[in-house]
Amino acid sequence: MFMWKYFILYFGAGFAVGLSTKVSNSIAGKRPIDALYPMFATICTALIIWNFYKFGATWGLLSIIEAVVGIFVGRIVSHKIY
Repeated sequence: MFMWKYFILYFGAGFAVGLSTKVSNSIAGKRPIDALYPMFATICTALIIWNFYKFGATWGLLSIIEAVVGIFVGRIVSHKIY
């Protein structure tokens, strides 16, 4: 059974990583959110490791897919707003 709360958690963590990834073509230069990238990446990685430990490989792989989709969407939004 698909659990929306975990989808929102992993998609949100991935989105935060993607949004805080440095944008090389930013006109404004360094953004304040860029400093939060290491924290967001660490939290996202820890959540995925925890999911593998707690729920097994199938749900762990699903959480990786959800985080990657979140990173992709976060990067798109980051390029659009900066």
